Amino acid sequence: MADHPTEEQFRDALHDKKFSDLTDILKEFVTFLNCSTPNGACIIQCFIRTESVPPHKKYEQIVDGKKQRPKRDVVVELDKKKFRISLKSGTGNSAHQEPWTKFEQLLGLLNAKPDEIAAFHNFIHSRDKKYFEKHGCSCVKHGFTVKDPEFDYDHAAEKKLMQRFLNRKKIPLLKHVLKSGYCSRDGWADFFFHGEKNDILSDSKFAKVDSVIGNIISGKKDFMKKKSKKQRADLYLGIFTFQRWNTCPDDKNKLDSMQVKIAGLPGFLK
Repeated sequence: MADHPTEEQFRDALHDKKFSDLTDILKEFVTFLNCSTPNGACIIQCFIRTESVPPHKKYEQIVDGKKQRPKRDVVVELDKKKFRISLKSGTGNSAHQEPWTKFEQLLGLLNAKPDEIAAFHNFIHSRDKKYFEKHGCSCVKHGFTVKDPEFDYDHAAEKKLMQRFLNRKKIPLLKHVLKSGYCSRDGWADFFFHGEKNDILSDSKFAKVDSVIGNIISGKKDFMKKKSKKQRADLYLGIFTFQRWNTCPDDKNKLDSMQVKIAGLPGFLK
């Protein structure tokens, strides 16, 4: 079942269609996937993602062996080849979230030092004062208010440690966020396809996920130059902001988790 109407639109435009009957943009995309122009009579297959896939063997312990939500949204098949696609639409942000219990173990696998893990732990388990200042709310239900002492702590020392780690491990972390998560290879996303919010086949762009990751890393300096100090976030993974996912404390599910806010992605596509 599709999570979003754009997935159905994309599938319906490709599934069981001859290459010669595709729109120009989809011909270009399929040729890009195939690294050559398919025969005009070639039949394209397109399937919306399965609900879950097995975890990668090296992450089985982190996820307790549980199946994972794929990073891919659709799978395109032609000439006995499969291509895993992540669909993006519109200008809004998307995000990658996970609880500290998983992320802490991932940090260990990435050889984070004890003081770096402690810095992430301290930060992720704290509350975000900016949310309270903006919305003027507190959360007595979960035992804290805007007057709590922890709001006077800005995590300056921890942020330096965390940013150095995020810079040092940017490639595996970006792959984790954009491409693989904790999934086995069947759930990975190898390509992006982006279009307008209500019509993914309009103003479409596409690229290999690995190429996008490379472009994000090489383009970060220019990206940051365009932002004033006020516009800059405290922590960055490439061009994406690394945050606590607990800005809405009335939702207990969001407490003690991290998120990477994915914005500006279309600028790094074709």
